[in-house]
Amino acid sequence: MTNHSDKVRTITRLGTVAALATGLCFAPVARGETVSKEDCISAHVAAQQHKNESQLLAAKKQLIICAQGSCPAAIRSECGTLLEEVETGMPSIVITAEDGAGHDISDVRVTLDGQPLVETLDGKPIAFDPGAHQLRFERQGSPPIEQEIIVQAGVKYRAVKIRFEADGEPGVAGATGSPTEQPDSTPADSSGVSPLVYVGFAVAGVGAIVGGITGGISLSQASDLQDDCPENACAMDRGEDIDSMMALGHVSTASFIIAGVGAGVGLVALIVGGSDASETGSIRPLVGPGFLGMKGSF
Repeated sequence: MTNHSDKVRTITRLGTVAALATGLCFAPVARGETVSKEDCISAHVAAQQHKNESQLLAAKKQLIICAQGSCPAAIRSECGTLLEEVETGMPSIVITAEDGAGHDISDVRVTLDGQPLVETLDGKPIAFDPGAHQLRFERQGSPPIEQEIIVQAGVKYRAVKIRFEADGEPGVAGATGSPTEQPDSTPADSSGVSPLVYVGFAVAGVGAIVGGITGGISLSQASDLQDDCPENACAMDRGEDIDSMMALGHVSTASFIIAGVGAGVGLVALIVGGSDASETGSIRPLVGPGFLGMKGSF
């Protein structure tokens, strides 16, 4: 099964290379003309240089030369692989235009970086090198429109839409992302709430719960000891109970201190981060045995 798949991929690759190599649009040599070994090597070297400099159109022209059948097998194979990579990475745009009434028009001349690109629009994709480019759109009877676009490698069929307004009025240009690579449209969180708010109040809540539980147990033990130890005189065997009560009391106190610190951190972060909050409002934490709350006025 694997061998069959490899054969299919090999045949497909050879078909792609052959089709590109025999094309008339980019081929710098006449059909049927044999390319010398020296020309194959030179084209191979030049193609790699152009590819490394993101000059994909120039790289493609050279790769078509060194991918021809008259070139050495090793060079021809590598040029075929590089040709596929260049084709994949070469971006393209699709330009459409409309008049002031919203009707599609084709009589628009386009230049790219000061060089002629197309004389009329036909809806077909136009391939060019990735990077920043300056487009200029001209139509008889309307002011020209200029637009700078930055195209990423591999982005295919990016839509560029032009609108020519009424005579004498400036037109507008717009560009959208590739249909297959739309940018994430999920709105960013605009609440402006700092994560410290959540962390601070979470710590405060845990501290209050721990403090309330340990404090309650400590108070219960203290009540029992008070009943069993008249006039603060306890039997020797109650020493462990006294130590446990004291330890729980310390834990409870420390927990409430931590809760207060957490509430303070959360409150400060809330006030500092809440730039849209009312300037006349006030808010303060309420911390006590077994509970945590906030009191505010707005």
